[in-house]
Amino acid sequence: MIKNTKKVIKRLIIAFIVVLIFVIFARRLGLGISKGIEVTTNLAKLRTIIEVITVCGKIQPEIEVKISSDVSGEIIELNVKEGDYVKKGQILVKVKPDIYETTLNRIEANLESTRASLENSKFRLKQVETQFYQAEQNYIRYKQLYEKGEIAKVEFDTYLMAYNTTKAELEAAKQNIVVAEHNVKSNEAALTETKANLTTTVIYAPVDGIVSKLNVKIGERVIGTMQMAETEILRIADFSTMEIVVDVSETQILRIHKNDTAHIEIDAYPNEIFKGIVTATANSPTVQTSSITSSDQISTHQVHIRILNPQNKYKILPGMSATVNIFTNKKHNLVSLPIQAVVMRPDSLVHLNNNFLKNKQIECIFKVTNNKAIIIPIKTGIQDNKYIEIISGIKNTDIIITGSFNIISKRFKNNELVKIINLKK
Repeated sequence: MIKNTKKVIKRLIIAFIVVLIFVIFARRLGLGISKGIEVTTNLAKLRTIIEVITVCGKIQPEIEVKISSDVSGEIIELNVKEGDYVKKGQILVKVKPDIYETTLNRIEANLESTRASLENSKFRLKQVETQFYQAEQNYIRYKQLYEKGEIAKVEFDTYLMAYNTTKAELEAAKQNIVVAEHNVKSNEAALTETKANLTTTVIYAPVDGIVSKLNVKIGERVIGTMQMAETEILRIADFSTMEIVVDVSETQILRIHKNDTAHIEIDAYPNEIFKGIVTATANSPTVQTSSITSSDQISTHQVHIRILNPQNKYKILPGMSATVNIFTNKKHNLVSLPIQAVVMRPDSLVHLNNNFLKNKQIECIFKVTNNKAIIIPIKTGIQDNKYIEIISGIKNTDIIITGSFNIISKRFKNNELVKIINLKK
């Protein structure tokens, strides 16, 4: 029994050695065993590519008016609530007017007083003008007599003094009129301003729309726009035209233009695609501080996209989140590849114009030639969500490795043996 067991074990060992030798020789000769790393490939093809920039933002009314009071005071009447539809010219809010009414009465009284003072000054001027005319005539006549030696100097000096006195009084009377006229104009201006302030204690709707935000209640005090920081009372928005405002990086803003079309996905309507159009792009950047380090600043530009779908079919509200695909460029018959085929590899791996670039990462692809992966530097152009334009480096119908991405981005070396397991055309 023991002998039989030993024989079986011996035979198994011999069989294992034979199989092992066979496997080694088979690997060397390529018998029954595949060579190379298994890869998936695509043919480089001519395609139409529509360049897409994908951004996220919040929905807001395209037209929204912030309403503040021109004057400070207590709210004594509030005729709307949030969500109400209002018409242009409708009374929204009234601010307590008592202070402005009292001020108006006081200024009206001051104005009447200054107007009376002006009339008195005019009447006084006429009196002084008459007195001056008489003094002037006496001065001229007695001057001639004095020059002829017919009267004494003492007598002439009397008329000279009367002339100078009435002349000074005439100038003073004229100046009093200037002052009185200034006082009248000042009070008239104050009256106009106070009437305007009194008028603005009643706030009217400047446009048709919906009260999208209401910040005050009856009895609260508001600060007018004449102060440094006024109180925003409410907002009126036109919900019939909605837009999305997105922040676009400084590297992308130059590719976006007014009237570019867009597809909009709103989180509240996951199965709907809304059409949009770019209505404006900001020339001035918005500077944001990086969350990583407070010293790093990121410049972005705001882009406004109008939602074109009819609002009577969908209830689109301010604040809803949306993803926007902006179509910025469209080109036909471009040599292109799936995006995953293009990788960044060290320049030391890529032989370019018989020279090695130093310390750079360059764009490249792996082309299949004689069952080998040949690394080729390329220059890319526009891209969409799936494909990227290849400007130089390959030609149409070349077989390019597209997967796995981990292999082509990290593991592959030039002239690596490959086995194509899936060729997509």
